[in-house]
Amino acid sequence: MQAKRKKISVMMKRKDQVVWKALEEKGLLLDLNRGTCFEVNTLGLTLWKLLDGKKTAEKLILSASRGLAMPPERIRKDVCAFLNDLKRHKLVKIV
Repeated sequence: MQAKRKKISVMMKRKDQVVWKALEEKGLLLDLNRGTCFEVNTLGLTLWKLLDGKKTAEKLILSASRGLAMPPERIRKDVCAFLNDLKRHKLVKIV
């Protein structure tokens, strides 16, 4: 029997001081206050665009999976890791 996965209800929003640019299949995030730059892959860029403070992490997983034509189960772990990295580097705020 497979355990039921807990839904992730946290919502995040991009911080205003972080500017970003899409470059082909990846993106760059620049924190203007800290002077730090981060490169993100296609999944990261897709998620970054969706971080409007109105979607739960669960909805981000579903939206990204549709946009990338990948099953949610396949990207869930990567999405959670990416969101945790964004929080750790203070690029997003919890709403």
